[in-house]
Amino acid sequence: MMKLDDLKKAVEIVVGVLTGAHLLKKLLEKDKND
Repeated sequence: MMKLDDLKKAVEIVVGVLTGAHLLKKLLEKDKND
């Protein structure tokens, strides 16, 4: 069974990846508009 710390770390990584992808998408869309 996973420890709580491992779970927290995994959640942080997932959130970080999703946030990064979202920001990247916004940047790409902004480039297209300009």
